[in-house]
Amino acid sequence: MPKSPAHLLRWSEENQIYELTSYGHMEQRFGLEGGPSWLGFLDRHTSFTFQGREGRLSLMRETRPRGTGYWYAYRVSDLHTHKQYLGKTGNVTIARLEEAASALSRTARDAQITRMDEQSASGSLLLSKLQPPRLPSAPVERPRLLQRLDAALERKLTLLVAPAGSGKTTIVNQWIHERWSGGLPKSLAWVALDGGDNDLLRFWRSIIAAFQAFQPSLGQTALAHFATALQPPFASFALETTLTSLINDLTRLTQGGLLILDDYHAIENSHIHESLTFFLDHLPATWSVLLMTRAEPLSLPLLRWRARGDLYELYGSELCFSPEETATFVRQSFPIPLSAAVLKQLDASLQGWIAGLLVCACWL
Repeated sequence: MPKSPAHLLRWSEENQIYELTSYGHMEQRFGLEGGPSWLGFLDRHTSFTFQGREGRLSLMRETRPRGTGYWYAYRVSDLHTHKQYLGKTGNVTIARLEEAASALSRTARDAQITRMDEQSASGSLLLSKLQPPRLPSAPVERPRLLQRLDAALERKLTLLVAPAGSGKTTIVNQWIHERWSGGLPKSLAWVALDGGDNDLLRFWRSIIAAFQAFQPSLGQTALAHFATALQPPFASFALETTLTSLINDLTRLTQGGLLILDDYHAIENSHIHESLTFFLDHLPATWSVLLMTRAEPLSLPLLRWRARGDLYELYGSELCFSPEETATFVRQSFPIPLSAAVLKQLDASLQGWIAGLLVCACWL
């Protein structure tokens, strides 16, 4: 839950006046011109948050070597910061804040449209991100893990947490090939994430594109509304309304399915975590989501989902090869045979660490 700003000046539609709160407690009320009390507040503080009729701003007074300081307005939209100079304290009326909020809203909206146009012109999405990677030619059979993953379909969310090189993607890919090729009555959507997916629009467009691989019309209404929902001033309820359309499309499908998000640790945008939380909370019972990540996504409400029985978890220690699986891997991957004693020593040293075994195979 994000912290409330220390000092917040907000427009009250109910009282038709601007209300100043400090640490959540009401302090003063102002009209558009502010007056001496408003100037006194500005003199005593160097930052505050403004939520007006034209949008939301962060205000900071930057001190210069000469002079008492100058105020700037900031607006952040999808990890992009927009800035406007306001001047000295005497120039910072509440009416001036509304003008700045309106101007920065337009700037952020124009920048968002430009980014959308650039994405559209460049083909938008890398289609290979929407497909599982190539499976090794002779993967080690791991029935115990495949059975664990089978159980994942009974929960709303499965969390597969393991460090790099532990075989997360490989075992899930192997599970997909064995279970889905066998006629499992489930639709499958795969998205491989990276740092570029921290853009809220790109994140959800990728997910909808993955859904459309098996149902071309799915999510079209939501996709058409995302651009508007994400325009400044950003409001969570607008995004939730758009996601509701996507969730309703999934609910109407005659069969359920699974959405797999690989490398979720690459996602740092708090708006994406919040939107995914809403999506998971309202996901129909016929659908499941599997997150593969190097670390627990602490920005998601894992405790709540655990308490409700909605969460299934697998961790790195469970992905390690057993001694028998290590022996199988060595036979299949090493260019020379190893004696039983060397194999035993290798297993004791690496303790089933798959990446370590791959490195050893390359050195021999």
